[in-house]
Amino acid sequence: EKARITSVSESKEEVSMELYEQIIPMTLNMRGDHVRVIERVGE
Repeated sequence: EKARITSVSESKEEVSMELYEQIIPMTLNMRGDHVRVIERVGE
């Protein structure tokens, strides 16, 4: 699924993201090594 990263916790090596191609948008947390960057919008 495609998601938009909302925050990055470098100390926990975790990212918070919002799934945006879902009927009901939801926020979830995942480990940073399980995420692949497709497009960078801004730094």
